[in-house]
Amino acid sequence: MKRLDKPENAYYLVPWVITEGVVFVVMVNAASGNMLAVTTFPKPISSPFVAPDEALNYAAQKFSQHIFSEPRLVW
Repeated sequence: MKRLDKPENAYYLVPWVITEGVVFVVMVNAASGNMLAVTTFPKPISSPFVAPDEALNYAAQKFSQHIFSEPRLVW
């Protein structure tokens, strides 16, 4: 992912999968390969990610007002 506020700080989100599902996600620096952070889940899940359409629908429902213009999903 490329941060809009700090484009030089790109990173990958890497899910750690076991037989039961994803148990944690590691944030890895795209340039150096260093681990930046880890997020764990209380129990395995099928996927920590949502499809672009799902994210857009969720945001439209939660944030119905648009301050400057129509929303744009940045993926």
